Amino acid sequence: MSHNANVIHANDSFQSQYNMSLLNSKDPVQAEYIAAMTAAKCVSRRAKGEAAKYIGGPQTDDPGYAALTGLLTKKFANCLSGVQKAIPVAVVNAALAEQLLGEMPETMPDKAASLDTGKAHSYYLTNGKIDSLDALSRCIAVNSPGLVQKALKTQAGSNEEKAALATAYSSTPECGVTAAPQIASVQHREMLALGLYQWLHLID
Repeated sequence: MSHNANVIHANDSFQSQYNMSLLNSKDPVQAEYIAAMTAAKCVSRRAKGEAAKYIGGPQTDDPGYAALTGLLTKKFANCLSGVQKAIPVAVVNAALAEQLLGEMPETMPDKAASLDTGKAHSYYLTNGKIDSLDALSRCIAVNSPGLVQKALKTQAGSNEEKAALATAYSSTPECGVTAAPQIASVQHREMLALGLYQWLHLID
């Protein structure tokens, strides 16, 4: 997932929480996502059951995150901190997807019990191939939803997260990999959260 587009500059509501995450983390990507999760919780709480309509990105009708950007720069502007390094809206979007998944009461099976193969392939294949890390994450989420759910229940950046991600990837040979690609575990988390949420709620 690219962190370069649609940067949001916000005010100071969660300044202390974000600054603390930066102090406690040697990984700025991890710190950024922790801060994004704080913002996502704020959006979910204030939206009162309507946060789902602000999820955007690839595979949605709002690929540019217009709805979420508008929300976070106007009505819910105080859900983001005014730190030196602004949070890309794509990261907040993924964190909001994770937040909404975490609010679901049901536990998903580790492996998908049954799949509409045509629908699944149209979700993560392009010309019959997995052509990006986002597509790979969608494949993992579709085929191993419960394993992704378990990974999302761990603390971002923790050893438990790394272990859960390793299990999710190694247990999903349908996607043509035996291990997670070498990027930050939090970046895997972002893509998997969005991939699973969209598969469950947004793909017709």
